[in-house]
Amino acid sequence: MASVTGRGEWARRALALVLTLVLSGASVVSQESPTDYTFRSTTELVLVNVTARDKNGNPVRDLKREDVPQIYWTAAPWAAAISLSKDNPDLIADLPIVDAMMNRALELDEAFGDGAIHSFLISYEMSRAGRADDAAARSRQHFERAVALSGGALAGPFVSLAESVCVQKQDLNEFQSLLQRALAINPDTKPEWRLVNLVMQRRAKWLLSRTDQLFLHKDSQENKTPKA
Repeated sequence: MASVTGRGEWARRALALVLTLVLSGASVVSQESPTDYTFRSTTELVLVNVTARDKNGNPVRDLKREDVPQIYWTAAPWAAAISLSKDNPDLIADLPIVDAMMNRALELDEAFGDGAIHSFLISYEMSRAGRADDAAARSRQHFERAVALSGGALAGPFVSLAESVCVQKQDLNEFQSLLQRALAINPDTKPEWRLVNLVMQRRAKWLLSRTDQLFLHKDSQENKTPKA
């Protein structure tokens, strides 16, 4: 396989940025636009058969570390399509396949793309069903790894955790702290990440400007608290 060129790397990071915005933005939109109906589903066991095929159409039995880019760039857009098609049950039914692919990619190369898989999972964990453990705790673990693998030079993980976890938990202090950390990153430090960081910093500013819409006012919370 040919080596990734600078232009190819730029295109991949731009696409990753779009997918991050789609996945993380879905959590905020869902909180601002409640529907008139509720859909609940319980799953005991899901068996998923995922088959990768080579250029000759033959099944690939043993995926390897060098296959991670193909796994990631198949699963990430697929997940984004699902997040934008909540009224398409056929597409939603594919979610376990995305789960399986991302889990396998993480097992094969967790450091791929300077923590791209972990960055993806920060937002994704908050909507992942069928897990008994704490989704927010899983998101935080992925956040820590994403920051470590990127050297803290990517704004995306900070914005994703703030938008996906802090809004849901109504943790305003951490929300603001994370977004300020994202804004403190110098986008010129790594030219290849400049566009991604500038756009994520723009989103950080947008989120900070919508604090009143995303968080209950402190006085409102106090008014709802029963008095002794």
